Amino acid sequence: MPTGVEQGGPLWQARRNRAVALQTARPHAADLLDSYLGVLDCQEPVYKTSRDARWPDLRNPESNTPPRLSLERLPYESLAQPFSEFVHEVQKVMPEALTQAATALDTGNLTVNAEVLQKTALQQPFSASIQSLQIEVTALQFFGRAFLEPIVEAIAHHQDRPLHQAGGTVCPLCNWPPQFATLQDETEIQGRRSLVCALCSVAWSFPRTVCIKCGEANAENLHYHVADSLPYMRVEACNSCHTYIKVADLRAEGLLAPVVDELASVELDLWCKEQGLTKFQTNLLGM
Repeated sequence: MPTGVEQGGPLWQARRNRAVALQTARPHAADLLDSYLGVLDCQEPVYKTSRDARWPDLRNPESNTPPRLSLERLPYESLAQPFSEFVHEVQKVMPEALTQAATALDTGNLTVNAEVLQKTALQQPFSASIQSLQIEVTALQFFGRAFLEPIVEAIAHHQDRPLHQAGGTVCPLCNWPPQFATLQDETEIQGRRSLVCALCSVAWSFPRTVCIKCGEANAENLHYHVADSLPYMRVEACNSCHTYIKVADLRAEGLLAPVVDELASVELDLWCKEQGLTKFQTNLLGM
């Protein structure tokens, strides 16, 4: 089983419970969390179906070289129709700004749908035919990522060998960048930093005093920022490349679904923008 922040069926309820709790605790993020809850309701059935599905062999032929999974092998043509149905449901809970993209993906053009999924999964630019639709790329990527997350996460939970890869700046399982980092105490190390994948939620160790973007290790060029209202969430930023990542302290009581806290701590993103910092990887809702 891979090392993940949240695993198994209870993760969906943990995320849902945390989002509901934060709607009350953080009213300025209530609308955003309401949209996220709607997306969760659409993702959970995809996860359950994917967990029980018979997938083709996705293992990297060079098994000793990360990533362990070759997302090129996902059956994108077969997923195109379920993706269309997923988009139809998700658009009901998302802002009108995504309507054009949702309409394009819900028209039954399965070739377009398959390409959006494949290019999103492999983090590749869309073809000229997709770009000719003149639909905002980030909107198409949102739907693709929202659908792929529960699929790849379910596949990750079926891995029967632990991940020992440490120190990489991309996920050793699926090759995606990290969404955020966590801190937790372990027997050998107090405050170990782990990166958490933006797609499959797998976590892997990464040195605590090294920039994940440029490798800067000079403490004078690395700093962090904590808001008084969010003592368990902080920003770690690099003065050399002006990149930041959020970090969730898992030692804080009740922090059971940090992916939700990362999304809800929007004021940290706003502060970073004012400082001229760029986020290493935007979250599902584009922040």
